[in-house]
Order: sequence, then C-alpha cells, then structure tokens
Amino acid sequence: SDEDFEISYAGGAIGACHLHRGTVSAMAWRPTESDEFHILLPQRGGLSYRARKETIEVEGGRSLLLLPPPSRGRVDVEPRMSGISLITTIENITSQAERISGRTIKSSEIATNVRNISLSDPLTSALARNMSSVFHEMLNLGSAGLSALARTNFDELLLNMMTGVIVEDVRTAVGSGKSVTVSGSVVRQAQDYIRAHASEPIR
Repeated sequence: SDEDFEISYAGGAIGACHLHRGTVSAMAWRPTESDEFHILLPQRGGLSYRARKETIEVEGGRSLLLLPPPSRGRVDVEPRMSGISLITTIENITSQAERISGRTIKSSEIATNVRNISLSDPLTSALARNMSSVFHEMLNLGSAGLSALARTNFDELLLNMMTGVIVEDVRTAVGSGKSVTVSGSVVRQAQDYIRAHASEPIR
C-alpha cells in the first residue's frame, strides 16, 4: 500500500524575508499568483518545476530554484525531500536594489523567468549557505528568538544576497566588491562572507 503522507515544517518571518524549512514525503505544489519571489533550496532529494512544455529539474546540494511572481506552473518534490525556502515581495526586491545601486530600477531589470541557479556561482552559494545558517540560528534559539539587532542584520544580509541573485546590477555590486551608496556596511559583510566561505560545503 502507499505510504502515509508526512510533512514537518518550521520557520517564520525575519523581517522583509520569510525563511522556512520542511521535509515532505511527496508533494505537488502550485505557486500562487502573488507578488512574491520564492527561492527553493533542496538539501536532500530534489524537485522539479513544470509549466506547459517547460520542465526544470533541481538537484539537492547542487542548485536552487528561483520562482518569480507570478509562477503559474507546478512544483513536484521527490519523496522525503527536505529543503529551505526564502520568500520576499517584488516591492522589497525593487526597493533594496534601488538602495544598493543608488538609482531607479526598471521592471525589465528584475528576473521574470523561473530558473535553476547553480550553487557553483559564488553569490548563489553564499545565499544558500546563509539561508541554512540563519535558519539553524533561529532553531537553536527556540522560544528565546533572535534579538532585534540580529534579526535586522540577518534580514538585510539575506535580502541583499537575494536581490543580487535576482537583479544583475546588484549582483555586480555585491559579488565584485564595488562600492555602493546605501546599505554599504551590510553589502560589505556580504562581500567579505562570499570571499571567506566560497570553498566551504553547504550544510
């Protein structure tokens, strides 16, 4: 007979970003037509995105899936897949991109296609590593929770890196070490983190 459906889940809002981790026996999920960007990072097992004639496969530990708004396809996860998701709105991405770049960001500059992004990319790898690290920090602290300062720093670090993955001009600023006009200290933290941890495995 078929195995019973099982799911475990934890996470919540940090600030502008929402971070969640779950394990599921098997699932097919249709993203809602919202204003949210979803980054799905499978850690064990994999998942696939299917829309009309398009299929995108994502293997755990090798890549992540970027779902821009709106994504009208279907996400299928492998049995016992576990992973982390990072969610924020297109408004947050646009605002952060403009703060970092110091100029108005056009809608055409923001990623609109569902894509599989390799963790061999240093910025994407750093984002994935921080998604895992921040989630474990949240879990370890339990009911005590993150301090307001830690929550703000984690939120801005994740938002900067997520914005860099989504907006090419921000990727250049964060990934190459170029100076920026606003949020400079946190962007420099992201740059330093990428350089210091580029060769480490993602746990």
